[in-house]
Amino acid sequence: MSSRRLWLKLSSSLEHRNRAANSTAWRLLRSHGRQRFGYVRTVVSTLGLVPPRH
Repeated sequence: MSSRRLWLKLSSSLEHRNRAANSTAWRLLRSHGRQRFGYVRTVVSTLGLVPPRH
Protein backbone atom coordinates (compact mmCIF):
# COMPACT_ATOMS: atom_id res chain seq x y z
CA MET A 1 0.00 0.00 0.00
CA SER A 2 1.38 3.40 -0.89
CA SER A 3 2.08 5.82 1.95
CA ARG A 4 -0.27 8.33 0.35
CA ARG A 5 -3.19 5.90 0.41
CA LEU A 6 -2.36 4.97 3.99
CA TRP A 7 -2.35 8.67 4.93
CA LEU A 8 -5.72 9.25 3.24
CA LYS A 9 -7.21 6.30 5.07
CA LEU A 10 -5.82 7.48 8.40
CA SER A 11 -6.93 11.08 7.95
CA SER A 12 -10.45 10.06 6.91
CA SER A 13 -10.81 7.82 9.97
CA LEU A 14 -9.58 10.65 12.19
CA GLU A 15 -12.09 12.98 10.58
CA HIS A 16 -14.89 10.51 11.27
CA ARG A 17 -13.80 10.16 14.91
CA ASN A 18 -13.69 13.95 15.30
CA ARG A 19 -17.22 14.26 13.94
CA ALA A 20 -18.45 11.61 16.38
CA ALA A 21 -16.73 13.30 19.32
CA ASN A 22 -18.05 16.67 18.24
CA SER A 23 -21.67 15.49 18.02
CA THR A 24 -21.29 13.76 21.40
CA ALA A 25 -20.04 17.01 22.92
CA TRP A 26 -22.98 18.97 21.53
CA ARG A 27 -25.44 16.33 22.75
CA LEU A 28 -23.93 16.61 26.23
CA LEU A 29 -24.11 20.37 26.00
CA ARG A 30 -27.79 20.34 25.10
CA SER A 31 -28.77 17.75 27.69
CA HIS A 32 -26.87 19.20 30.65
CA GLY A 33 -27.35 22.88 29.96
CA ARG A 34 -25.22 25.91 30.68
CA GLN A 35 -23.53 24.74 33.89
CA ARG A 36 -21.61 22.07 31.97
CA PHE A 37 -20.74 24.33 29.07
CA GLY A 38 -17.27 25.28 30.27
CA TYR A 39 -16.39 21.64 30.86
CA VAL A 40 -17.62 20.51 27.46
CA ARG A 41 -15.81 23.36 25.75
CA THR A 42 -12.59 22.40 27.56
CA VAL A 43 -12.90 18.77 26.48
CA VAL A 44 -13.74 19.69 22.89
CA SER A 45 -10.88 22.17 22.64
CA THR A 46 -8.54 19.57 24.17
CA LEU A 47 -9.53 17.21 21.38
CA GLY A 48 -8.65 19.98 18.94
CA LEU A 49 -12.11 20.21 17.40
CA VAL A 50 -12.59 23.91 18.06
CA PRO A 51 -10.12 26.66 18.88
CA PRO A 52 -10.11 27.42 22.64
CA ARG A 53 -11.44 30.78 23.72
CA HIS A 54 -9.19 32.85 25.96
